[in-house]
Amino acid sequence: MFSITPKYIFTPKGFVTDHTIIFDTKILDFGKSEEMLCAYPDAESIAIPKESVLTPGFINAHVHLEFSANKTDLKYGRFIPWLYSVIQKREELVASCDEACIKETIETMLQSGTTTFGAISSFGAEMQACAQTPAKVLFFNELIGSSAAMADALWGDFLGRLNESKALTNDTFIPGIAIHSPYSVHPVLVKKAVQLARDESLTTTSHLLESDAERQWLEESTGDFAPFFKDFLNQDQAVTSIEEFIESFDNKPTLFTHATKLSAAHAKNLQGKGHTIIHCPIS
Repeated sequence: MFSITPKYIFTPKGFVTDHTIIFDTKILDFGKSEEMLCAYPDAESIAIPKESVLTPGFINAHVHLEFSANKTDLKYGRFIPWLYSVIQKREELVASCDEACIKETIETMLQSGTTTFGAISSFGAEMQACAQTPAKVLFFNELIGSSAAMADALWGDFLGRLNESKALTNDTFIPGIAIHSPYSVHPVLVKKAVQLARDESLTTTSHLLESDAERQWLEESTGDFAPFFKDFLNQDQAVTSIEEFIESFDNKPTLFTHATKLSAAHAKNLQGKGHTIIHCPIS
């Protein structure tokens, strides 16, 4: 059992002074310092700087630690040029960020007051670092691939990473499933992944409607995404619709990321089914 007495504590009613928190792995009690220290004389006092401020921990529900080497390598502004730059620089950026780079990024988040984060993992390179950090981590193993011909291979790779992360499960490292997006994951894979998440009570997340190009492609199979899919995947039709994709998550509340091009009707649909929209504070 521990006690901590910062100069200021931020509470739902604002800042308070001369208060102490008693805790172990959870907060056990909170009140005037003199009362708390009398009530819990055996609590070990945590030494902190004189002018400390204690606040609730921040939560960053969506980070890509594998790309921590990126600062100014990509093209910013419009979505499609950015996406092409990701594809062009992807292998270089991933190779540039070793475990030390990932740990440094996690430490930066901890120093900012972020105590919980959701890590979107494409390759599993950050798995060990996330399992070792004192932060609480939702480790989302990402599933991606819209080609039916590659579905079995993609599923096998995804399951391998998911099972590896499940072996590391503890109170602060919790495996989950990330389905990349409606335009990039075949509906068969989406349904299999969501059913697996339901069966094993795994948290799910997905990018959703983060650009006009994505919405036009899903609704009409036209727009800026059309040449992208033709050039890279020889596809001239979207593999799913917005409605079909969202319906795949029925009875599995999910964290949908970005959603900046969501219609009012789609937003109402998500809300009615218990889903959550999240944004990226530093992306």
